[in-house]
Amino acid sequence: MRVATDTFILAAVKSKLAATDIDSVSTVHVALRNGTIVLRGHVRTAGDRARLARAAREVNGVKAVDDELAVDAHLRGPQEQTRDLALVARLDAALAAQTGINAFHLHVSADGGVVRVRGRVPSAALKETALQTIRKTPGVTRVIDEIRVGT
Repeated sequence: MRVATDTFILAAVKSKLAATDIDSVSTVHVALRNGTIVLRGHVRTAGDRARLARAAREVNGVKAVDDELAVDAHLRGPQEQTRDLALVARLDAALAAQTGINAFHLHVSADGGVVRVRGRVPSAALKETALQTIRKTPGVTRVIDEIRVGT
């Protein structure tokens, strides 16, 4: 019966952590050892660390929490990655909609709103149009221009 109880407690803690911070699903490992929840992995801030440990303690059946989480300010979770992917999709669509710009010759990537654009366009005017299109797209905070002009 103890195995079933431990399994239930572990599932309840994982669910509570996911509800507290969805990114924890992929960045935090949860184990149960003799009634003690062990949290390992990475979180972005000390506040996130405290929030997750508190959430684990609130689950019925948890005797203690062993917080072994490391703080990593550069951690990128699924939410940020999804935002970046959505931004790249919007940029690809906006570039494709511009007359004269062949978006297949440009490659756009995003990291936290910082957009890097690489590739080649046939003229300086098309390069400027592409850069203006990127800069005016919501969610872009900075543009790293690696566009070359020429054929």
